[in-house]
Amino acid sequence: MRVHGRGLARVMRSCLLLLGIASLAISARAAADCSRMYQVAQQVLASSRMIVTPVPSGGNGCSVQLRDSGSSNSSVGTLTATAYGNAGPLLTDYRRATDRCETMDGLGQMAELCIFSEDYYHHRLSLVVYRNERRVLDLNFVDWPSPRNPARAEARSLADGILGAFAPAPLKEPVLSKSGSPGDRAEQLKRELAPKAKAGNTEAQFALATLYQDGTRGADGKLSPDYAAAAYWYQQASGRGMVRAMRALARLYEDGRGVPKDESISIELLKKAATSGDVQSMAELGAAYLRPGTFVGRTNAKPWLQKAVDAGDAGAAVDLGVLYYVNGRDSGIGMAVFQKRDYDSAMKSYRIAADAGNCVASMNIGGLYFNGDGVPQDKRQAESWFAKAEACARANKSAILDKASKFRQKASNGELPAVQAATSPASKMSPGEVVLWGLAIGVAAAVAMDIAHGPYTEAEMQKIREDREDNDRDARSRDESDREMEESRSRSAEREREVEERRIEMDKFNDRFSRCGAIPAQGCLY
Repeated sequence: MRVHGRGLARVMRSCLLLLGIASLAISARAAADCSRMYQVAQQVLASSRMIVTPVPSGGNGCSVQLRDSGSSNSSVGTLTATAYGNAGPLLTDYRRATDRCETMDGLGQMAELCIFSEDYYHHRLSLVVYRNERRVLDLNFVDWPSPRNPARAEARSLADGILGAFAPAPLKEPVLSKSGSPGDRAEQLKRELAPKAKAGNTEAQFALATLYQDGTRGADGKLSPDYAAAAYWYQQASGRGMVRAMRALARLYEDGRGVPKDESISIELLKKAATSGDVQSMAELGAAYLRPGTFVGRTNAKPWLQKAVDAGDAGAAVDLGVLYYVNGRDSGIGMAVFQKRDYDSAMKSYRIAADAGNCVASMNIGGLYFNGDGVPQDKRQAESWFAKAEACARANKSAILDKASKFRQKASNGELPAVQAATSPASKMSPGEVVLWGLAIGVAAAVAMDIAHGPYTEAEMQKIREDREDNDRDARSRDESDREMEESRSRSAEREREVEERRIEMDKFNDRFSRCGAIPAQGCLY
């Protein structure tokens, strides 16, 4: 085939035009991808103190710079994100670049946060995420100002925002036991509910899940919960839109019972239920965002807690009060006006809950008067509110009874802290002692009976309630023991990191001193 000069020129122009269009399309797609990343970075990282600014990355990734909004406007860290789509490296080729890596559940098939440098002012971290056997995201943090725990929370929020939530795999259907203690009505109910549950009846699925969660009575008379089976049937019911099942499944993921512990899946389930208008899910979602204690968490928690409060949820009013209290406590120098506003808002929220009979709200109001936070320090008011909390806790068998009694006694004895001693943990009612509502959760066993074939007798109901209470007490005791051990390990690890950081800084100082002396000569980098 012969191509004449003019024809060849036309062909070349067409090819160049196509290449130009393709290049523009690729550039536009890259810009759109970076625009999404910038938006997520603004939502997660920006604050009244920090400014997030896009910067050229010089590669395939998208970069932002974190700048201090103070007078210096100096850079305090850079984040580069690379999203691979479906063309990332294979999981089988992944090799850790350092031994200092930890797995992060709930982001994908595999996700690891690795620490390459942890000098006091210069943290360098990297998060890799794999889904469907391929790498889908890299996040690289350079000169990051936050210590490890906030950086972990920031990395998780960034990955979720850029990639979208990771959907959990379907759970395995439990095999219905053919055994059971003679006369065990719970096992009989399971067999009667199972056909309806398998046919797609959501009420039967939820009821069956509650029976598995309540547990089967063994030969020793104790109940043994099957949380994995409960999670399966909660997942079936939640997949059909039942918000009660979404909440119940979210709690199992939050606690790691029957499923791997995964806060991100728990939050997604609560968010789906809350978005449908379920008030209790709004309150639980706000509390879940609030628990880590980060600025990002408080920002996400506030609208959901406010919606729940507006709908009349007293527990959410307590948590909203705690959010305002922590904002007030964290106010910086020269922010007294905002601090007073936040403490006033905390008092207002606590009052709403206390008027509804919430024990925790009374405890926290006592704390404001005890510390003198936003109100004049008042021994009598503090003692009065702690006494109300103590009486309420005793009547309702609340877990705050000992704490309320301890602080009532302190107030009675006049052992109040100096108002200005904000850093005096020995005397001041610390932020850690301000109580979150925590939403005491119980499952109604009567649901299963009504669906199966009719109500139990009152004696049978009482027996089931007592069994459930015994089981819950055992579970709370185990959880408390686990939390104490984990806190002890965390404190020990933190002390070790602090010692190591001081040692590194001292080694650097000694090295510089030995090379340059007390008065460095010109050209000697101190």
